Amino acid sequence: MSKQTYRVAVTKIIEVTLDLAKLDAEFWDEFNSSITDRGGPDLDYIAEHIAWNYAQGAEDFVEGVGPLKEMNITVHEVDGDVEIEDSRS
Repeated sequence: MSKQTYRVAVTKIIEVTLDLAKLDAEFWDEFNSSITDRGGPDLDYIAEHIAWNYAQGAEDFVEGVGPLKEMNITVHEVDGDVEIEDSRS
């Protein structure tokens, strides 16, 4: 039996809209204690965290953030690309 292995780059562009009123001091205290200690609010990190989890299939709930609908956070894929990087026989 013959096999061929492919290395494929899959790129997704995810748009995350945060409701800043929901990301209060209490939220950050809980987030930092359950996920990582970022030393304070870090909007770039939370957007990355949500987008990464969304790309992995977490469409409704993200660990450390909670239910996205309840947090008034919207997430959706706006673009993507698939490209063969390498193939080996």
